[in-house]
Amino acid sequence: MANSLLTRPDEEVFASEANTGEVRPFPDIPRGWGLTFNNPDQGGNGGFPPMEWFNALLGRIDAATQYFIQRGVAEWRATTLYAVGSVVSLDALIFRSTRAHSNVRPGSDLTTWVQLADAMSAVQLAPPGLIGLFATPNTPAGWLRMNGATLSRLTYANLYAAIGTTYGAPDSSTFSLPDVRGEFLRCLDDGRGVDPGRGIGSWQAAVMQSHMHGGTALWVGDHAHGASAWTDVQGWHAHAVQDGGHNHYVNDPGHAHQQHGTPGLGQGSGGANSVMQFAGMQWTDPAGTGIWLNPSGSNIGIFGDGNHSHNVGVGVNPAGGHQHAIQTDWQGGTETRPRNLAFLACIKY
Repeated sequence: MANSLLTRPDEEVFASEANTGEVRPFPDIPRGWGLTFNNPDQGGNGGFPPMEWFNALLGRIDAATQYFIQRGVAEWRATTLYAVGSVVSLDALIFRSTRAHSNVRPGSDLTTWVQLADAMSAVQLAPPGLIGLFATPNTPAGWLRMNGATLSRLTYANLYAAIGTTYGAPDSSTFSLPDVRGEFLRCLDDGRGVDPGRGIGSWQAAVMQSHMHGGTALWVGDHAHGASAWTDVQGWHAHAVQDGGHNHYVNDPGHAHQQHGTPGLGQGSGGANSVMQFAGMQWTDPAGTGIWLNPSGSNIGIFGDGNHSHNVGVGVNPAGGHQHAIQTDWQGGTETRPRNLAFLACIKY
């Protein structure tokens, strides 16, 4: 029995519904049962305590137990001897003893009692549904990991009453815990307007606030835009011509023609002393003259027409509507996150 876990007793008080006359206070609590042997006239009935005394004694024990259960922390009493670490309540405040003592009122001596909390906050110090972050991988007693687990509504009635089916309900007898593993927690906007339209436990996807990045246009290769150019007409005008004159000198070294000829022919006529004669052929060889003109500059110039201008125009033909792609380089990792520390998130049940 000493090494086994005890179940919680019921809350009934012994003899609390006894009939009138069936409960009589024990006459001497410090003396105990010995009283019955010395005072049989008190109802000892030959040394045996009467039923009424038993009812009173057992009822007293149950009442004291129930009184402690109702409060959870024992009330301070001046006559009690307290050990180091004893916890008591007084005037709705909770105190812990730092030394063994008695009859030192909590709050009167800070070296004897250390105030922990008021009674109301002690009861609600960790109400069901409270979220806690723990710097340990182990789940503390009275807490559950916030991992989306499915729980019995009956077994975890207090937690179910606090969060209901906000995070899911596989069936009518169970409910789900929130799953915050790997998530950042954000406080409810609650009408402020910074993060409107959110409810308790609502999930929100990642998003980047609108911003700008510098960029460069991608290289698209050589390409042309058609163009044309012109000058305007300034009207007819003249430019004066200057001719200073010039000479050409003739060089003639002389030349000769070689002469050639053939003999003549003669024949007598039919009559006496008659003769016919033909002259021979004569010619000369060709020969170059050897004459040439010395070169000479023309000495002709055109006068300027004075300062005047010609308007020049250039037109670029439109290339039609087109785009040049902008490329930005990849930056960052696989998610958007601030600096952070990882803790174990649990919920009180």
